[in-house]
Amino acid sequence: YKPGDEVYGSTDMRMGAHAEYLCLPESGVVLPKPALLSHEEAACLPFGAHTAWHFLQLAKIQPGQKVLIYGASGAVGTAAVQIAKILGAHVTGVCSTANRELVRSLGADEVLDYTNPAQKPTPNQFDVVYETVDKTPLADCFTPLKKGGKLILGAALLKGMIAGHFTGLLQGKKVLAGVALDDLPKLRRISEWATEGRLKVVIDKTYSFEEMAEAHRLVDSGRKRGNVAVRV
Repeated sequence: YKPGDEVYGSTDMRMGAHAEYLCLPESGVVLPKPALLSHEEAACLPFGAHTAWHFLQLAKIQPGQKVLIYGASGAVGTAAVQIAKILGAHVTGVCSTANRELVRSLGADEVLDYTNPAQKPTPNQFDVVYETVDKTPLADCFTPLKKGGKLILGAALLKGMIAGHFTGLLQGKKVLAGVALDDLPKLRRISEWATEGRLKVVIDKTYSFEEMAEAHRLVDSGRKRGNVAVRV
């Protein structure tokens, strides 16, 4: 890298990005910013896309498989819909009424409205179920899953992971969970997709640095669409 290069990246669990300047090693999780992306889009890309790619890679998605994504309008969900489509899956997204068109515009083949009891996923239909927000009851995650299918509990805490693994053993279904730590090879693939225009970043709202508390309030509400950016 040289002075003036536009870059983006992630500090992962070290956080610290609520600052005007940040020091990273040249060998860190940092890459040239894709020209198609604004700085706000690039700042939002690593978390959702990396998390989605990490778990979908673990699930070994194959072309033609049916994938159900809960929380399809969130930061991870919007990326998961697009990456699953890139991998050749038939994707069904679950979201609220207000976000149906957004999820469909990202490539979802079908969109279910979780506020409508008549739109519950069909039992034993999906090869992979990806729960991205830790809000869906375990029964609603396992019921749509085929025997031998894979359930991704991408946002579950320890209690949810343990309950998921035991339920999976009883039902003959595999559970994937844990922490998706950032790494450079995954970020390179994400950059390639973004550069090709195949992976888009959804931003609900961009705040100024002085509005940081408001940005957190929107995230904490659980009602944001995609990501929230802060301009320093």
